[in-house]
Amino acid sequence: MAVQSGLKKVRNLLLIFVLSSGISAFFFVRDGIPGLSMSQEDLFRRMGGKVVLKIDEKYHWLASDLESIVVDLQHADLMIVSSESSEIDLRYIGQVWLKEELSGSIPFQSAYSEGRLRCSSSWGHDLVGSDVLLELSLPSHLLSSVQLNVHGDVSWDGGSAQYFETRGSSGDLSLRNFMAEEALLERSSGDMNLQRVQGRSWEAQMSSGDFTAFDMVLSEQLDITSYSGDINVESGETKTFLMNGKSGDVHIDMVSDYLELYATSGDVHAQLDSFPLQLKAMVKTGDVSIDLPNDTGFTLQVQTKTGDFHLPFSMEKAPGATDNEFIATVNGGGASKVFLSTASGDVSINTL
Repeated sequence: MAVQSGLKKVRNLLLIFVLSSGISAFFFVRDGIPGLSMSQEDLFRRMGGKVVLKIDEKYHWLASDLESIVVDLQHADLMIVSSESSEIDLRYIGQVWLKEELSGSIPFQSAYSEGRLRCSSSWGHDLVGSDVLLELSLPSHLLSSVQLNVHGDVSWDGGSAQYFETRGSSGDLSLRNFMAEEALLERSSGDMNLQRVQGRSWEAQMSSGDFTAFDMVLSEQLDITSYSGDINVESGETKTFLMNGKSGDVHIDMVSDYLELYATSGDVHAQLDSFPLQLKAMVKTGDVSIDLPNDTGFTLQVQTKTGDFHLPFSMEKAPGATDNEFIATVNGGGASKVFLSTASGDVSINTL
């Protein structure tokens, strides 16, 4: 019922978009294939979809030498599963709505040669709507390079690569039991969900959507930029954590030596089970709440223009500072430095 309700909401939004703008748009179903309800089929018909084309294309290769993957996919979702097999099994399944009968071959292309797998799709203006899934089963060994440019949902369970890159204008990204030394994750619209992932240095860029990571271990750095959406990292570990959120709440529960958290609008809460060497959290509009171990010495500096302090120790005004800038030496001081700042919001520290 929840999926049907969500699809109905998207359908209604799309109807408003089409009627108000007068231009065509695409409707994607991301929660199971194939098949659309009669009302959604009617929608495609009203948008000019006269022909329903069933898709069921299968490919199979022996691929013990698979090294790299390039996927450039429009109007379809992608699901990858890694297995112990040395073979590649690939299947396009679903259906599309066209304005006219298709002339020529189906515009889904896949090829494997010399350790490289390439998949692509190219539709013209005759495409009205699409409900297609690319199912891909791959060997589980370490790949040198993976590049996914997919305008739709992407999910991968059990993969590993030295370099992993995924970009897309819409759709959710889901990675589970995944390892990549370097990774670049970009999404214009859609959530990112990462579970049990490992690597060295990862970067995530999002325009609209939530970022959620659980059990994420990176040896060097995690860098997250989000323009609209919440950020939630649970059981994380990395040497350097950089976060820049424009709009949305932030919750961090991780171990890191260096943390820089910037937020334009939204609350920031960080729970740090071990003390960082440097922590900087700056919020323009929103509260800052930090949970820290109580047995480590550190130097604290706090600023707020409009807001209150909630601290478990006394503060002194910094020399030459404004009325709302204070410093403290906690537990005798030490190498660790904490800087917390808000333009409008409260600042609080809790000891674990």
